[in-house]
Amino acid sequence: MPQDKDPRAHTALSQSGRSASSGPGIAVNPPVVRLSTVLFDSLESLRQAEIRTAGPERSLTYGANGNPTAFALQDLISELEGAHGTCLYPTGLAAVAQMFQSFLRPGDHVLITESVYGPVRRLAKTMLTAFDIQFDFYAADGSNVESLIKANTRMIYAEVPGSLTFDMCDLPALVTAVQSKESATGCG
Repeated sequence: MPQDKDPRAHTALSQSGRSASSGPGIAVNPPVVRLSTVLFDSLESLRQAEIRTAGPERSLTYGANGNPTAFALQDLISELEGAHGTCLYPTGLAAVAQMFQSFLRPGDHVLITESVYGPVRRLAKTMLTAFDIQFDFYAADGSNVESLIKANTRMIYAEVPGSLTFDMCDLPALVTAVQSKESATGCG
Protein backbone atom coordinates (compact mmCIF):
# COMPACT_ATOMS: atom_id res chain seq x y z
CA MET A 1 0.00 0.00 0.00
CA PRO A 2 1.55 3.34 -1.02
CA GLN A 3 2.11 5.81 1.75
CA ASP A 4 0.31 9.13 1.50
CA LYS A 5 2.42 12.25 1.81
CA ASP A 6 -0.13 13.69 4.22
CA PRO A 7 -1.27 11.15 6.83
CA ARG A 8 -3.95 13.55 8.12
CA ALA A 9 -6.30 12.26 5.41
CA HIS A 10 -6.43 8.91 7.20
CA THR A 11 -7.29 10.65 10.47
CA ALA A 12 -9.96 12.77 8.79
CA LEU A 13 -11.57 9.71 7.25
CA SER A 14 -11.73 7.91 10.57
CA GLN A 15 -12.77 10.91 12.68
CA SER A 16 -15.06 12.98 10.46
CA GLY A 17 -18.71 13.08 11.39
CA ARG A 18 -18.13 12.55 15.08
CA SER A 19 -19.30 15.26 17.39
CA ALA A 20 -16.93 16.89 19.84
CA SER A 21 -18.80 15.12 22.63
CA SER A 22 -18.01 11.65 21.27
CA GLY A 23 -17.50 9.06 23.92
CA PRO A 24 -18.80 5.71 25.09
CA GLY A 25 -22.15 4.84 23.56
CA ILE A 26 -21.76 7.25 20.62
CA ALA A 27 -21.97 5.88 17.07
CA VAL A 28 -18.62 5.72 15.29
CA ASN A 29 -20.09 6.63 11.90
CA PRO A 30 -22.77 9.20 11.14
CA PRO A 31 -26.12 7.42 10.93
CA VAL A 32 -27.73 6.94 7.51
CA VAL A 33 -30.82 9.13 7.33
CA ARG A 34 -33.30 8.54 4.52
CA LEU A 35 -36.11 11.00 4.17
CA SER A 36 -38.20 12.80 1.61
CA THR A 37 -40.95 14.65 3.44
CA VAL A 38 -40.19 16.75 6.50
CA LEU A 39 -42.96 17.65 8.95
CA PHE A 40 -43.33 21.07 10.58
CA ASP A 41 -45.58 22.25 13.39
CA SER A 42 -46.82 25.15 11.27
CA LEU A 43 -46.45 26.84 7.91
CA GLU A 44 -44.47 29.56 9.67
CA SER A 45 -41.97 26.97 10.96
CA LEU A 46 -41.49 25.72 7.39
CA ARG A 47 -40.96 29.27 6.12
CA GLN A 48 -38.39 29.98 8.82
CA ALA A 49 -36.52 26.77 7.94
CA GLU A 50 -36.51 27.76 4.26
CA ILE A 51 -35.14 31.21 5.14
CA ARG A 52 -32.33 29.62 7.18
CA THR A 53 -31.54 27.23 4.31
CA ALA A 54 -31.24 30.14 1.85
CA GLY A 55 -28.25 31.33 3.87
CA PRO A 56 -25.27 29.37 5.14
CA GLU A 57 -27.28 27.45 7.75
CA ARG A 58 -28.46 23.93 7.05
CA SER A 59 -32.03 23.07 7.83
CA LEU A 60 -34.19 20.12 6.89
CA THR A 61 -36.94 21.29 4.55
CA TYR A 62 -37.26 18.52 1.96
CA GLY A 63 -35.26 15.36 1.32
CA ALA A 64 -33.93 16.51 -2.05
CA ASN A 65 -32.47 19.60 -0.36
CA GLY A 66 -30.22 17.51 1.87
CA ASN A 67 -30.30 15.47 5.04
CA PRO A 68 -27.87 14.75 7.87
CA THR A 69 -26.19 11.94 5.90
CA ALA A 70 -25.63 14.16 2.86
CA PHE A 71 -24.43 17.01 5.07
CA ALA A 72 -21.88 14.68 6.74
CA LEU A 73 -20.58 13.59 3.32
CA GLN A 74 -20.34 17.22 2.15
CA ASP A 75 -18.37 18.11 5.28
CA LEU A 76 -16.04 15.15 4.83
CA ILE A 77 -15.30 16.00 1.19
CA SER A 78 -14.74 19.66 2.09
CA GLU A 79 -12.37 18.67 4.89
CA LEU A 80 -10.40 16.23 2.74
CA GLU A 81 -10.12 18.69 -0.16
CA GLY A 82 -9.53 21.78 1.95
CA ALA A 83 -12.62 23.32 0.34
CA HIS A 84 -14.93 26.03 1.61
CA GLY A 85 -17.97 23.90 0.80
CA THR A 86 -19.18 20.98 -1.26
CA CYS A 87 -22.37 20.48 -3.26
CA LEU A 88 -23.72 17.02 -3.90
CA TYR A 89 -25.80 16.25 -6.98
CA PRO A 90 -27.90 13.17 -7.64
CA THR A 91 -26.43 12.77 -11.14
CA GLY A 92 -23.50 13.99 -13.18
CA LEU A 93 -25.96 15.62 -15.57
CA ALA A 94 -27.41 17.69 -12.72
CA ALA A 95 -23.90 18.84 -11.79
CA VAL A 96 -23.11 19.79 -15.40
CA ALA A 97 -26.41 21.70 -15.73
CA GLN A 98 -25.64 23.62 -12.53
CA MET A 99 -22.14 24.43 -13.79
CA PHE A 100 -23.51 25.78 -17.08
CA GLN A 101 -26.15 27.84 -15.24
CA SER A 102 -23.58 29.22 -12.79
CA PHE A 103 -20.93 30.35 -15.25
CA LEU A 104 -22.70 31.09 -18.54
CA ARG A 105 -24.99 33.99 -19.43
CA PRO A 106 -27.09 34.84 -22.50
CA GLY A 107 -24.79 35.71 -25.40
CA ASP A 108 -21.91 33.58 -24.10
CA HIS A 109 -20.32 30.76 -26.09
CA VAL A 110 -19.13 27.39 -24.79
CA LEU A 111 -17.06 24.70 -26.49
CA ILE A 112 -18.07 21.14 -25.68
CA THR A 113 -16.10 18.02 -26.51
CA GLU A 114 -17.53 15.92 -29.35
CA SER A 115 -17.25 12.81 -27.14
CA VAL A 116 -19.55 14.27 -24.49
CA TYR A 117 -22.12 12.16 -22.62
CA GLY A 118 -25.30 12.02 -24.76
CA PRO A 119 -27.60 13.70 -22.22
CA VAL A 120 -25.13 16.62 -21.92
CA ARG A 121 -25.36 17.03 -25.71
CA ARG A 122 -29.18 17.16 -25.41
CA LEU A 123 -28.85 19.61 -22.52
CA ALA A 124 -26.75 21.90 -24.72
CA LYS A 125 -29.23 21.70 -27.58
CA THR A 126 -32.22 22.43 -25.35
CA MET A 127 -31.28 24.37 -22.22
CA LEU A 128 -28.34 26.36 -23.58
CA THR A 129 -30.27 27.26 -26.72
CA ALA A 130 -33.27 28.34 -24.63
CA PHE A 131 -30.97 30.66 -22.62
CA ASP A 132 -29.39 32.13 -25.78
CA ILE A 133 -26.04 30.50 -25.04
CA GLN A 134 -24.13 29.46 -28.15
CA PHE A 135 -22.11 26.25 -28.32
CA ASP A 136 -19.91 24.30 -30.69
CA PHE A 137 -18.52 20.80 -30.42
CA TYR A 138 -14.76 20.34 -30.75
CA ALA A 139 -12.83 17.21 -31.72
CA ALA A 140 -12.44 14.74 -28.87
CA ASP A 141 -8.66 15.05 -29.03
CA GLY A 142 -8.90 18.85 -28.78
CA SER A 143 -7.08 19.37 -32.09
CA ASN A 144 -9.49 21.98 -33.49
CA VAL A 145 -10.39 23.86 -30.32
CA GLU A 146 -8.22 26.90 -31.06
CA SER A 147 -10.03 27.54 -34.36
CA LEU A 148 -13.43 27.43 -32.63
CA ILE A 149 -12.70 29.93 -29.86
CA LYS A 150 -14.70 33.14 -30.31
CA ALA A 151 -14.54 36.50 -28.56
CA ASN A 152 -17.55 35.46 -26.44
CA THR A 153 -16.23 31.98 -25.52
CA ARG A 154 -16.47 31.72 -21.73
CA MET A 155 -16.00 28.01 -21.16
CA ILE A 156 -14.43 24.92 -22.67
CA TYR A 157 -16.04 21.75 -21.38
CA ALA A 158 -14.06 18.50 -21.53
CA GLU A 159 -14.91 14.97 -20.46
CA VAL A 160 -11.81 12.84 -20.06
CA PRO A 161 -12.12 10.07 -20.91
CA GLY A 162 -14.92 10.76 -23.37
CA SER A 163 -18.25 9.09 -22.81
CA LEU A 164 -18.78 5.71 -24.48
CA THR A 165 -15.71 6.03 -26.75
CA PHE A 166 -13.22 6.75 -23.96
CA ASP A 167 -11.38 9.24 -26.20
CA MET A 168 -8.55 10.95 -24.38
CA CYS A 169 -8.12 14.69 -24.77
CA ASP A 170 -4.64 16.04 -24.11
CA LEU A 171 -5.64 18.54 -21.41
CA PRO A 172 -2.23 20.27 -21.17
CA ALA A 173 -2.28 20.79 -24.97
CA LEU A 174 -5.87 22.07 -24.72
CA VAL A 175 -4.83 24.59 -22.05
CA THR A 176 -1.86 25.71 -24.17
CA ALA A 177 -4.12 26.22 -27.21
CA VAL A 178 -6.58 28.26 -25.16
CA GLN A 179 -3.83 30.39 -23.62
CA SER A 180 -2.32 30.98 -27.06
CA LYS A 181 -5.68 32.09 -28.44
CA GLU A 182 -6.35 34.28 -25.38
CA SER A 183 -3.08 36.15 -25.76
CA ALA A 184 -3.66 36.60 -29.52
CA THR A 185 -7.30 37.77 -29.29
CA GLY A 186 -7.64 39.15 -25.78
CA CYS A 187 -10.70 36.94 -25.16
CA GLY A 188 -10.91 34.97 -21.96
